[in-house]
Amino acid sequence: SLDAEKCSPMSSVWRLPSISKTALADAVLMRITPSACFWPTEIVRGDAPLMTTTALPGNNPTTVTLAAKASLETINRSSASTRTMPLQCRIPSLIVPLKPVAIFRFSVEDGPGYFASFLDRHCVPWTVFKLDEGAALPDELNDYAGLVFMGGAMSVNDELPWMAPMLKLIRRAIENDQPCLGHCLGGQLMSKAMGGTVTLNPVKEIGWNEVQATNSAAARDWLGGESSRLTAFQWHGDTFSIPAGAERILTSDACLNQAFVIGKSLGMQCHTEMTPEMIEDWCRDWESENADPMLESIQTPEEMLTATRGNLPGLNRLADRLYTKWLEGLNRENC
Repeated sequence: SLDAEKCSPMSSVWRLPSISKTALADAVLMRITPSACFWPTEIVRGDAPLMTTTALPGNNPTTVTLAAKASLETINRSSASTRTMPLQCRIPSLIVPLKPVAIFRFSVEDGPGYFASFLDRHCVPWTVFKLDEGAALPDELNDYAGLVFMGGAMSVNDELPWMAPMLKLIRRAIENDQPCLGHCLGGQLMSKAMGGTVTLNPVKEIGWNEVQATNSAAARDWLGGESSRLTAFQWHGDTFSIPAGAERILTSDACLNQAFVIGKSLGMQCHTEMTPEMIEDWCRDWESENADPMLESIQTPEEMLTATRGNLPGLNRLADRLYTKWLEGLNRENC
């Protein structure tokens, strides 16, 4: 039980199990507001490795760290494709899902990047389906809290073996109100799955370019207090249309449709998942794009890398806002 006198006056706990050295059932879910607190130095045993929870002052997130060396060694030996318990995480006022988020990778260069570290910080388990290595699509969507689709050099109009089944999977998920999140190619897949079209954009966008929030309730809901003008990372030649029932929340001078929301799902043309390593890796392929560096929407590798240090913190803030809003949509009954 919790001693109210030891907690911040603003603390609140939803379905918090008693803090003890007793094993918790697999199905236990916790909702903890940022001001919630725990008994100092108490140990919580569950199906996951041992965790130590530390009392913090009000309005600070709770930090959870592994306490068992054996558990740490188990995680270090596990495949990078599946993460079930991060080494350190912050629990905001969100449901902590016991089912993983499914991430679909279409190219080895287009991994989850910053999104994966975001999930780790928020104690959200995740697993990667590597379609570039021949992974099969899942049969049962209810095994996952949400679906995430990364980028890739292919077009959604290519006749690839997995393309039609993937579009059906996305449509089924969105129609069943299961949160989906798309980055670049992933956003294009979501648009086409829901009846939109994907065509050549008037110009290629490569590098750091400005995007603008639309003046809509949906944009304010997803972007919160973010500035109406933001800097995002781009690498695309195609563009999606806004499907029926969706609403545009981001646009730019070079590409009208930068992001849309439909129900609990978000499809983006821009890349919010970038890390410095990913940007360096992509820059090595710049010449294969046959891009015209004289266009305002095109940056050279040197320009991109020079701008990364100044622009990446802002991109991370944008990503945090969008990803946090997306996490709020994870179905409680699906966790």
